[in-house]
Amino acid sequence: MPFLRKAPGKNQGKVRRIAKIAGAVAGIWLGAYVLSDSGALKHPQRQNSPQAVPKGITLVKDSALARPDYLAKSDSSVLRREMDSIARKKFPGLIVDENLVGMLAKPETRKINGIADRWAKKRGLDGSYVWATIRKESFWDTQYFLNGKDAGLMQLSPITRKELRIRGLKIDPFNHEQALQGATFLMKLYREELSHLDYYHGSRRMKFRNLPKNLQYAVLAESYNKGITITKKRLASYLSQKKDASGIMTEYSRQVLRFMREKKAYDFVISQMVRRE
Repeated sequence: MPFLRKAPGKNQGKVRRIAKIAGAVAGIWLGAYVLSDSGALKHPQRQNSPQAVPKGITLVKDSALARPDYLAKSDSSVLRREMDSIARKKFPGLIVDENLVGMLAKPETRKINGIADRWAKKRGLDGSYVWATIRKESFWDTQYFLNGKDAGLMQLSPITRKELRIRGLKIDPFNHEQALQGATFLMKLYREELSHLDYYHGSRRMKFRNLPKNLQYAVLAESYNKGITITKKRLASYLSQKKDASGIMTEYSRQVLRFMREKKAYDFVISQMVRRE
């Protein structure tokens, strides 16, 4: 330390003692910090706090499944047990999927779900619908490639990717951030187009916004799966025959609705588990 050599001789010992004390205090202070996985300094008391979010993970308050601080210490067996004891009382008939429970506990899955919630909120969509679509399309496999055509997390087809490019979005389907950006853009666009149509539900003719929520998302799911043009033609046929719009539902949209319910069940379980902590 250069300043020690410059100190007057009679004060040098005092300065050295002060320097030692300062060094000890600094050592204690630095010792109270630990390096995170990303190399950033974090205080140990903050690691168990809901505000301490690992790098790359978005914490979304309205989704308990996006809470990495809690899920990091909850293994699949705990979640499975809680699903059996809690969720089935509030969600009768729910089938607990062990593979899903294990998948939700993975850090990469939590990261993707956080991003999905963010894009859903930005587009004004129900986060459980985006989550259910991921579950149905790829089961969180960002590199999934079906038949050499539909690609990535959201299984975007070449035609869909071309449509997005025309609208100014150049999407890499294997990049989960871009895939979610593109998919939620289409979901919002399709919903706007569907909102201009008339529908029959029961014996009543109504607008899209007046349909039951589950039927709205069923129609939206069919649009995402089959394409908006085909779906609108089918809906026009139903309207001309005064048929209930629910007839448009296929196994695809039924599964998406079931997965939306599943998402709400998992969110409920995690919230109950966190509340007991």
